[in-house]
Amino acid sequence: MAKSEHLHRLFDAHTKDFNDLLIEPEEIIICPICFRDFSRDAIDQGLINDGHVWPKDIRKMSKKAGHMQVLLCKDCNEGASRADNQMQILENIRRGDEIGKLYGVRLVEMHEEGSEKPIKLRVNIRNNRDGSYTITGRLGKNKSFRDTSPEDKEHFDNIFKEKKKVSLTIHPPHNYIPQIVANAWITSAYLMAFYALGYRYIIHSNTQVVREYILSSFEKMTEDLPVPSEENFALLKYVGEYYPDPVVSFIYPLKAGKKAYILVSFLSYAVKLPFLFEPSVMRIIMGGLEARLGEDFKKLLEEGLPLQLNITCTKTTVHECMFDSIMGKTKIAPME
Repeated sequence: MAKSEHLHRLFDAHTKDFNDLLIEPEEIIICPICFRDFSRDAIDQGLINDGHVWPKDIRKMSKKAGHMQVLLCKDCNEGASRADNQMQILENIRRGDEIGKLYGVRLVEMHEEGSEKPIKLRVNIRNNRDGSYTITGRLGKNKSFRDTSPEDKEHFDNIFKEKKKVSLTIHPPHNYIPQIVANAWITSAYLMAFYALGYRYIIHSNTQVVREYILSSFEKMTEDLPVPSEENFALLKYVGEYYPDPVVSFIYPLKAGKKAYILVSFLSYAVKLPFLFEPSVMRIIMGGLEARLGEDFKKLLEEGLPLQLNITCTKTTVHECMFDSIMGKTKIAPME
């Protein structure tokens, strides 16, 4: 399928989904992040484009993730790329650690016992099974590693000539900024929730906190942006659990006073996102479960564990589902 045709099909699906909320239908979409509206002409003008829910190196790991796309405005698509790059670097670091070939050019400091000043090298490094390290890198004209001072080269040669023992400090890749990896996970999780549930999910005011977080993460100085840790908005890391494909679920608490949320799980991470449901619909669903499960339903309530409903549909294919009702399918006034 040609790229233009693909974009127009996405536009058609988004427009149909958006118009399901409006009293007066319009041939427009809104960017799910910044909420600016765009007409179909914006495709040819390059103002909107297909945005992959997951960054390239991440979606390569799952066929399902590879197919997840939504329309985003050019600004938001580009704004997300900085954190996306960091998310991919972290995954490459993790995979490199697993095979022993550490990802990227690293700053390695060699500490000789009794010497206060370490040798600094920028090299590729492999962690061998016997506990040793293999260091490789580009050599300059004097056969020393590039970005290494003559003093460090002389010191390095002397250590190996005399077989002295050293300790190593291996730094992360120089372009890795771990503080903004969370921004990418939250952005991708939000886009997956939109991919699955459409405009009816993101239009509610309770998701505004997520959009504000994402838009803040687009700014250049966001390394210190706090990682959310609320009951219904948080980034978590699994221990002992791994999801080879992204999974989005509605988590409904069975304990009074707890908040419902959307849970997006992929690889070793999970993101909680706020979710507003229609209580009357949930009472019907819970009544059906009680009739079907009987005593098992009572045990479920006693255990107090939340009800988890996996969401397997996507609003990029026009359809109606149970979750439209759970979100309270009603008409709203046209947007200004």
